[in-house]
Amino acid sequence: MSSALRFLGIRCELRLPTADLACARAILDLDENKIKALADQGLLPTWNIACVHPARGAARIERRFLTRALRDYAQGRPVTSDEDFIVTLIYGGRKPSILGSDFCRAWNCDSGHTCNLIRGGSLQLMKGADYGRGRGHTVKIAWASAIAFLRNRRIA
Repeated sequence: MSSALRFLGIRCELRLPTADLACARAILDLDENKIKALADQGLLPTWNIACVHPARGAARIERRFLTRALRDYAQGRPVTSDEDFIVTLIYGGRKPSILGSDFCRAWNCDSGHTCNLIRGGSLQLMKGADYGRGRGHTVKIAWASAIAFLRNRRIA
């Protein structure tokens, strides 16, 4: 048996609106530095979703790439920069609030990360809403806050 790697022919469709760096590497078949350079040049819609501590600032960059843009770039199609279209891809249609579970799915993160973003002031809750993890603690994030997060966290 050959020690060379072989493609298994398994297709996997990613349905999340955003993808992390590892997924971007798999889709684009490029190394990390080239992908980061594409993002920094504004060729790929990218956001930093890292928690920002009020006193210390951001400790690191936690990149999320628009999955559709990764696919378009990989196939040589034009990459969208239309903000309204991007908002629809990430959050869906306009509404008064976005559920924490939908926010987690949109940004490909867990509920603990969302709670940390709320604690750090990056997200605001709907009036009268509470947050936490687990059953019965569905977070309701104000729509304007989710849109501000999308705009303020964009890289390049």
